Amino acid sequence: MAASSSDMATLKAEAMVQGAYQASDYLVVAPVVVCLLFGATLLMARKRVDWHPWVAIPGFVLLFAADVLLLLKVAAEGPQTMMMGSWIAPFGIAFTVDMLGALFVTTAGFVALAASIYATFSMSRTERRYGFFPFLFLMIGGVSGAFLTGDVFNLYVWFEVLLIASFGLLILGSEHEQLDGATKYCFLNLVATTLFLITTGYLYGLFGTLNMADIAEKAGGFENDGALLTIAVLFLVAFSAKAAAFPLNFWLPASYHTPRFVVSALFAGLLTKVGVYALIRLVLMLFPSQHAELATLIAWVAALTMLVGAFGALAQSDLRRLLNYFVVAGIGTIFAGLALIGTDGASGAGSLAGAASAATTEAAPNLAAEAAAPLLPGSGNMVVGLSGAVYYALHSIVVMTALYLAAGTAARLSGSSSLRSMGGLWRRQPALAALMLIFLFAVSGLPPFSGFWPKVVLVRGAFQAGLPVLGAVILLTGFLMTVASARVFALAFWRNAPEPVPTGGESGGFMAAGPPAPLIAMLPLIMLALFVVWAGVLPQTLAEPHRACRARRRRSHRLCRLCLRRRIMILFLINIVLALVWTVVSGSFTFLNLVFGFLLGAASLYLIRREIGTAGYVSRFFRIGALFLLFIRELLMSAWRVAVLVLKPKMDLKPGIFAYRLKVDRDFEISLLANLITLTPGTLSVDVSEDRSTLYVHAIDCSDPEASRADIANGFERKILEAFR
Repeated sequence: MAASSSDMATLKAEAMVQGAYQASDYLVVAPVVVCLLFGATLLMARKRVDWHPWVAIPGFVLLFAADVLLLLKVAAEGPQTMMMGSWIAPFGIAFTVDMLGALFVTTAGFVALAASIYATFSMSRTERRYGFFPFLFLMIGGVSGAFLTGDVFNLYVWFEVLLIASFGLLILGSEHEQLDGATKYCFLNLVATTLFLITTGYLYGLFGTLNMADIAEKAGGFENDGALLTIAVLFLVAFSAKAAAFPLNFWLPASYHTPRFVVSALFAGLLTKVGVYALIRLVLMLFPSQHAELATLIAWVAALTMLVGAFGALAQSDLRRLLNYFVVAGIGTIFAGLALIGTDGASGAGSLAGAASAATTEAAPNLAAEAAAPLLPGSGNMVVGLSGAVYYALHSIVVMTALYLAAGTAARLSGSSSLRSMGGLWRRQPALAALMLIFLFAVSGLPPFSGFWPKVVLVRGAFQAGLPVLGAVILLTGFLMTVASARVFALAFWRNAPEPVPTGGESGGFMAAGPPAPLIAMLPLIMLALFVVWAGVLPQTLAEPHRACRARRRRSHRLCRLCLRRRIMILFLINIVLALVWTVVSGSFTFLNLVFGFLLGAASLYLIRREIGTAGYVSRFFRIGALFLLFIRELLMSAWRVAVLVLKPKMDLKPGIFAYRLKVDRDFEISLLANLITLTPGTLSVDVSEDRSTLYVHAIDCSDPEASRADIANGFERKILEAFR
């Protein structure tokens, strides 16, 4: 008996996490804990509804701060794991976060903060009394838990948590249309959740564990096994239904237009992306071989989902219903990235499967650090497709939330969300019109906003993977969504307001007639617009946290450059905030006043440059201005030289292509240099070598290529290096 007790104690010691957690380790569970604590607090104070916004907004600020700190910790140290009950994997339930989960949970916290600010004026006292803010915290807690878990059954639990909260948010107001939409929403999601649970039981019966790391390690021994393919198909069906992919997308257009605008915004931005995230986690990372077999099916689902969404949007005359189909089209675009395997087959996902294992075990920290993030460097079809899909998903979370919030403000001003009844908003609210135009450009995939670059990646990846039809569908969908967006802006904003007509059931159930408080209404939209512009102008920054971790292990001076760029970005955001403060103080929210406020903020930062070290920030603006002036000069001079050549009676031209050895090595700098050369008359950037070291330029007169190379080196390239280094 004593020996047996000793053996049990030894086994228990081996199965337990040794040592205490540090304070920073609790960041892994902090997003969930913050949501549950604030949700419970507001529930206990349900009769003090006037307190709810003033408690909720600091709560979401704290949540977003915890998300950002967690993201920085993952970027610096690699994937993080916290075992519940101190039981090591696979015995205990794991909370695990890598770069994929950290990016998703941080973006979720950001849009939740924006939505909570918007809800302070859009939700009535009665709706607060019925639990809007507690339900909101509970739903965001479920979303955060789904992004942070390393256990399949725990993923199911967090799905249930967010669904329960979403049911409550969906029927706030108790209108007939809401109850009808809730019935369809609940039925489909309950069926999908039941299928998820059944598949989870099947998975446990096959592997004897639900820890994702353990499953990823054991799945290699079941290669080409029919049982694994069955599980992968069942997961694909369940998560496709939750993500609203064709043909299981009928419930979304029938339900997302019924709740309040702020609720629709969060549903459209977050809930469908949780299904996409679960699909990436369980099918792509755990069963790469089975995913390769299903890639053709996923490609068809993606194409049909995009087409249904785009054509459905064109057919709508109500703004909310139109945005519902935009959500569907975006899901199809994400699925297109998940369909790319091409010539690398399952091997492209092999590192991801290994990362899933390493992310929740302490046995392979190096593997986790090198391979955990799906935003991996490389050119394999799987890497390109997954990077594009993740980038587009993050973009869609922000843009779809912003579109619904902007539509809610526009519908409040118009008294209806019907495009037949809207109009004249450009004159009544120019700032709202400008923001709406940014969001419509972004959702259509137009530059220079956040939706452009992931679509470029996905189209290029589709053609590289031998799927030209899928690439063509992505382009066609972008064109159709551009047409639908132009129709929205023309009818709701640009044309004159139509004669007033009685509003029907699609008015959106507003709290009160008339315009909302300008500052509260515009602040969340400005926050989201900043992300849209930032992610479009500086797309590489979404992948830089993982690259920074690798750079620190290689060359310290690269990290210093990265830190400098981050500092410049922080100062730029401070400058934006100072500009917004100026518009509020001056009482004029016009574009020219915003520009003046920005310049005033830059001057203020320059005056205190020695105290806070902002000299480099202000001088960078001068260097960027010098680059712009050089471009104007070269544009005029080149146009003059080309005109002289064309007007000569006898043109002695020697057109040709020359190779230019690049000194710039970052994607943004190479793209900027190539575009500046192309925009200058007489020269055209043709291609960049695969190692990104050589730029091929076509010149209308290539008689002296050395002189042309010297002009580029001493002109555009030198100014780019001065401006952005």
